[in-house]
Amino acid sequence: NMHGVDVLATVDQLEDVISKLQKGRYGLPRRLVLSGDALRHEDNANWVEIADRYGMTLARLPKLGDLREGLADPLQIRPVAIEDLLGRPQARLDRDRVREMIADKRVLVTGAGGSIGSELVRQIASYGPSSLTLLDAGEFQLYAIDMEMAEKHPDIPRESILGDVRDQTRIGQVFDRYKPEIVFHAAAYKHVPLVEHNPN
Repeated sequence: NMHGVDVLATVDQLEDVISKLQKGRYGLPRRLVLSGDALRHEDNANWVEIADRYGMTLARLPKLGDLREGLADPLQIRPVAIEDLLGRPQARLDRDRVREMIADKRVLVTGAGGSIGSELVRQIASYGPSSLTLLDAGEFQLYAIDMEMAEKHPDIPRESILGDVRDQTRIGQVFDRYKPEIVFHAAAYKHVPLVEHNPN
């Protein structure tokens, strides 16, 4: 207990805590809030992967450097920014060249429901592809990004396909039917130790 707040476990036991909370009275937490040293670059992929697996939003408390005078609400919890995850300033994007590449093209995104894939879908949609094909092995994540695109970009023709990129027959069918001109491949296992432990 710290200042009246229960400490349930260490960060190494985070997934156990999430599982217990999920089965408890209040259900699965909606947000994973990082603070202090939790935002170290080497750990960030782990936080993203855990938040993604449980469908939680990743957020952070301000660092000491953020608590400068004049900040409107210095203690406000805010979404995790790209710079927080990279541990460096974000690279500048040549938006005109990206638009040239994507505009009026048929685009396929694998892993479209994941944390990286869904952000790719959002960015790609803003450049006006002629169609979007969203592929993911996870039903809920695929449904969520499909609904978001229906709301924010109803003008872009899209297909959402439940499938595994390792299924050659299925992928062949997708390519034959939708004929993507550009593929963004974001489907991947992110929890390396778990995958190494389960090679088959």
